[in-house]
Amino acid sequence: MRRAIVFFVFPGFQVLDFAAMTVFEMANAIADAPLYEISVLSQAGGGVASSAGPVVQTLAWRGCRPADTLLVVWAMYFDLQGNMEPRELARGWFRDHASEEQRAFLAPESTPWDAPLDAPAVAAAEATIP
Repeated sequence: MRRAIVFFVFPGFQVLDFAAMTVFEMANAIADAPLYEISVLSQAGGGVASSAGPVVQTLAWRGCRPADTLLVVWAMYFDLQGNMEPRELARGWFRDHASEEQRAFLAPESTPWDAPLDAPAVAAAEATIP
C-alpha cells in the first residue's frame, strides 16, 4: 500500500527543507516499488517562491486526498529561536545555581498541561515546594 507524503509550503520557505524528500525517494528506490507518493501543496496552489528565489509548483490543499504524513515546510526556526541566547544563558545559570529540588519545582520535565503526541497523557511527578 502506497503512503501519501505531503509537503505543505508557504511563500519564503527554505529549499533545504525539501531535503527530507530524499528519504522517501531512497526508500522507493531501495524497495524498487512506489512505497511513497510525494505531493507538494500550498494554500492556493500554483507557484510558491522559496526564500532563495526558485519557485515550486504546488497543488491547492483543498480537495486533496488525506495524507498519511504531513510535513509543513516553513523555516520558522530563526524567527522563533533566533533570539533565544539570553534564555539559554539564564537556564544554564539556573541549572548551575539551583538545588535539585528547586529545579524539579520551577522547571519540571513535564506537567499535566503537556500534550503528548503518542499517548493519552504525560506522567508528571507531583512537585513539592522546596
